[in-house]
Amino acid sequence: MNSNGSARIVTPDVIAAIEAVTDYTWLSEEADYGQQDLPDRAGHIFNDLTVIRTWLDQADSLKPILETFGSDPNTYTLDRHYRHGAWTFRVKVVRDYYPHQSWATVKAFKADGVSIDIIDYPPSNWHRNTPRCDDRFGPKSFEPGFAALARVADELAAQAVLILPV
Repeated sequence: MNSNGSARIVTPDVIAAIEAVTDYTWLSEEADYGQQDLPDRAGHIFNDLTVIRTWLDQADSLKPILETFGSDPNTYTLDRHYRHGAWTFRVKVVRDYYPHQSWATVKAFKADGVSIDIIDYPPSNWHRNTPRCDDRFGPKSFEPGFAALARVADELAAQAVLILPV
């Protein structure tokens, strides 16, 4: 509310600006917060960033904030991070030629150092629906491999949100 008590409409460009500032300062403030003694954390700006991020996440769908890809002749990998409230989810999907050497997992992290293993997703649920390593760039019968792993990662992140809400 503004000074006369009426509600203010937040336009998409203002939301984008708030998100840009929050994302720009998040990692440095999160690191600084983690280095503070407990009494000093109460007034730290990272608490306000977390409130803003929670509000933004409620208004927006879960989306990746960082991702890396890797591959070799037998394996390809997607490591993707998502932010949800005070939590950062790390989803890692490793697709090997053999299902028993493939895996997908979700971990959640908080600025205070708390981390939780949330999901170990068996390859029997996704391996057969992803291309082999030598087909990872997309034969006509499959979506491209990294897109397939991104789909698996997005599904796992959505499940993690249900398991570990803000």
